[in-house]
Amino acid sequence: LRIRNAEDTGAGNCIRSAIACNPLSPYGKHDALFIQYTFQRDKKERNRRMPEMVDIYAYGRLDFILAITLPTSQQFKIKAPKLHVLAHITEADGAEGDAASELITFTKFGRSIILDVSSVLSLAGRVFTRGVKRTGEWTIIDRSKDIQRTAFDIPEEDQEDEGEYIG
Repeated sequence: LRIRNAEDTGAGNCIRSAIACNPLSPYGKHDALFIQYTFQRDKKERNRRMPEMVDIYAYGRLDFILAITLPTSQQFKIKAPKLHVLAHITEADGAEGDAASELITFTKFGRSIILDVSSVLSLAGRVFTRGVKRTGEWTIIDRSKDIQRTAFDIPEEDQEDEGEYIG
């Protein structure tokens, strides 16, 4: 998967994800890549009113990237095959906000979600500490305000090739 700079000022960069197993890790068997991502949530999700969607910024582990082509379908009103590139993310439980401007911590990973890969904003770091909680917690390090945002560039010709691995 080629990734270009948001302003398309050069060749760009790439994200590589690997499953590096650590059998002693209490947070699952692997830690591939820690990222900041965005999604939308209904501000009034507990009320039965008209939805009011708001942007949420959160952090989690990018487990893998999946590229699928949906075939034509009259039932689902898909007129031509279309490539969708999706990100499988395990959320850092309660780690929502902007760690570049406020302290954000978490103690465990939560549920797994699947979002469009364009929801992935940047890489982030994390440090395990026992400074506040005796049982320990992860503190997120986000310096993304000083760098360019990622922009995923999917070439048109790749959308027509069935079964091609994009990685």
